[in-house]
Amino acid sequence: MAAKRARPPESLGIDVMGRIPGLGTTVIGPDEAEWRPAPGAPPRSFEMAPLVGSYLRPEFYACYARWYPGWMSAPHTYEVDRFAVTVSGIWTVGAGPEIDLAQAIPMRPGEFSMRRAGTAHYDGALPEATEPAVFVLFGQGPAVPALVGTSDSIYVNL
Repeated sequence: MAAKRARPPESLGIDVMGRIPGLGTTVIGPDEAEWRPAPGAPPRSFEMAPLVGSYLRPEFYACYARWYPGWMSAPHTYEVDRFAVTVSGIWTVGAGPEIDLAQAIPMRPGEFSMRRAGTAHYDGALPEATEPAVFVLFGQGPAVPALVGTSDSIYVNL
């Protein structure tokens, strides 16, 4: 019998949905996550699924994120450090004030990245990708992107 999906009691302070194998433990995988387009994102470009907390508030947060093939962020920075681990697909990341795919590198499942506060960077999934790039973002919020350069949107269709 499959474990029943349920919201943990509020008294536990856990803000996630998923499988509960016992008191104090919640498990959720990317296929169970509640995916939503990121604010202002075109359909099937960039989506997020909150796990713990909110990247918009001054608290610890963790969320799944996924870029669909052919989409990337415009160069941007954050006022806080941000961390990520690739879950599936190939997540392409680069650094600097302009997108330079020749300098960007592929992040494969299991690889970790750390973006220091104030450093310009960009990321996404290349057009030739065969599946979306899924990764877990985490850190201390608020983590609101500030665009670098002339782009008027964080979402770039390659």
